[in-house]
Amino acid sequence: MSKEKDNKDIVGRWFDGFWGNPWNPDIIDELTAPNMLLHYSLHEPAGP
Repeated sequence: MSKEKDNKDIVGRWFDGFWGNPWNPDIIDELTAPNMLLHYSLHEPAGP
């Protein structure tokens, strides 16, 4: 398997598990590093 395919599979699993219905909180421990910081601003204006 190529690195690109591996990465796409991981991202797909993240979206299915983290954002999917039903939500699977176990995906966080499975796919992330202990020091991961997820920062996004859904409720703030975008860019300049």
